[in-house]
Amino acid sequence: MAVGQSTTHDLEFGDEVVIKRYRSWDRREPQREWTALTLLAEHAPGLAPAPIRADLNASPPTVVMSRLPGHVLRGAPATVAQTDAVAAAFTRLHQAIPGPVLGAVEPAAWGPAAAVAKVRTWADKRPDLGQDADVRHGDMCCSTQLDFVRRLLPWSRHSTLPNNCRSTPRMSSGRSLTCSVVPTPGMPVG
Repeated sequence: MAVGQSTTHDLEFGDEVVIKRYRSWDRREPQREWTALTLLAEHAPGLAPAPIRADLNASPPTVVMSRLPGHVLRGAPATVAQTDAVAAAFTRLHQAIPGPVLGAVEPAAWGPAAAVAKVRTWADKRPDLGQDADVRHGDMCCSTQLDFVRRLLPWSRHSTLPNNCRSTPRMSSGRSLTCSVVPTPGMPVG
């Protein structure tokens, strides 16, 4: 088996399985991954590795999953077919699990409320952004977007925006970036 290392876990690759041993689990990463794998196996079989077994109380916690066929695409330009396949997989991923089922899943520790609180803590430190007009414009736009997302939190338990909201980064004059989260008509904003 080949062994690889990443930030939160070690990976061991077999011919048919991947063993993930967590080096960090204070945010319940192993439990969340096991939940995701089992839900996807039920609602979108073949999209993600199949869950085989887990020892979530071990030290370190371990998750064993099937190994998906294919090869690494890193380092080469993606073809149109590959890009279309990734888009289709993401679409299936985000539509596969019924809302009521997903609503019963415990939110991640780094959900919307935690993310907004963390970003606000960083922003309150008011680092020196320098005099670059584009940087200052981006800071202003993202602060406005953050305020809007904060008002959305009562309608969104999970880390994504509600279905009737879209986030649209777009370029305005010159190099300035305008960030926006745009509510669709009829969307409640608290």
